[in-house]
Amino acid sequence: VSVPAIATSDDDPTGRAEGEELVSATKDPGHFTKTRALRSSYVWSSVYQQSPTAAEGGLLRQRSRAWMAGAISAAGRLREGPCSQL
Repeated sequence: VSVPAIATSDDDPTGRAEGEELVSATKDPGHFTKTRALRSSYVWSSVYQQSPTAAEGGLLRQRSRAWMAGAISAAGRLREGPCSQL
């Protein structure tokens, strides 16, 4: 069961409407909205919304994306080379 600090849909397990904050016995109303403004999107989604994401992105790390871009470019050059007419 995932209970995010701010509901992300109307089918929230606690019955909250989308965008509604959790009610806390120890925090003032508006606490999570204020906290969201102070945190990075990475920390907010991971810690408070219970939907962690990689700091560098989705499936590929930044270095891998740079390597792939170079490999794709090199493959294009190979296709255009002298062997492409064989």
